[in-house]
Amino acid sequence: AAQAEVLKLIAERAREITGAALAAMSTPVKDTDTLTVELAIGQQAEAHRGLVLPVDGTLTGEAFTSGAPVSSPDIAHDTRVTAGPPRFAGLGPAVAVPVGAGGQVRGVVLLARGTGAGNFSDTELELLKS
Repeated sequence: AAQAEVLKLIAERAREITGAALAAMSTPVKDTDTLTVELAIGQQAEAHRGLVLPVDGTLTGEAFTSGAPVSSPDIAHDTRVTAGPPRFAGLGPAVAVPVGAGGQVRGVVLLARGTGAGNFSDTELELLKS
């Protein structure tokens, strides 16, 4: 449960730093090529919790595999969002940021801002990486 607490703090802090409307933290599911949304806070949060996402072809999966932030100018219309409940209505710019230490990615936090909000800046991404 300690890890869950840590991930929750990271998600909350990341959302605060960037003024994101939504923060969703995903972690890898053991022995599969999927990630599960462990916690979500903010706009549309309920629609995200417990979702299982393929690593392949998703924004979150891309960040997990590459170990680097992956952004989207408009998450509501991004092809890298998999099927499932419509969960990005009213949201626009987004970024998926890998979380972990020493080259090991433990999870990915997806942050999204409201439609029409500014994209995530390099400065913000630098802050998030730390």
